[in-house]
Amino acid sequence: MVFSRFEKAFQITGKEAKTPEGAHASTEIDELFETYGGFEFENGLYRIHSMAKLKDWYARLRSAFPKESHRVTPFGQDWQGNQFGWRGGENPAVLLFQIVNGEVYEIASSLQVAHEEEFVEHAQEALSIDQWREWRANGGASPAANQCVGYRIPHFLGGKDQLANLEICDIGVYWEITAQLLDQTRGLPPGTPIRGVKLI
Repeated sequence: MVFSRFEKAFQITGKEAKTPEGAHASTEIDELFETYGGFEFENGLYRIHSMAKLKDWYARLRSAFPKESHRVTPFGQDWQGNQFGWRGGENPAVLLFQIVNGEVYEIASSLQVAHEEEFVEHAQEALSIDQWREWRANGGASPAANQCVGYRIPHFLGGKDQLANLEICDIGVYWEITAQLLDQTRGLPPGTPIRGVKLI
């Protein structure tokens, strides 16, 4: 599996050391990890997870999106910590899990289409590339593999989509805290005043 258009559009800027794998890749998601596992593109705009990180991301995805993440394998993340997952089975799809607002979107029918078409032709919708360029142009740092550029106040709590509301943070902590907030506010009508939020 090689994403020629994707690699022309987004430069590889980092690679994690790979650990020896067992069986040869046999499915589309296996091929993705075998070819691109641990790769960073455009200084942190997008990353593909290494196999070593999958266990942690399975747990985080299930915690924040318990219904939508069923049968989904998380495979990558954007600079804001949003996760991309592959759902196999009879209705295969690439899903975008936006942690900042608790929303999930189907963006492609295959990993090939996601990388070669959606990420290249619709980079704003898929990767928020305009905001990324604004962040970088204003001195924002590139997030490391264990970081993201998160929102101080998430959208579902009234946070604004502005540079002043963004900060570099630990991605694991960001997901843990935001998952707890989502759990306590999920299902409330828009505009509901939020009081008494508790973090464990």
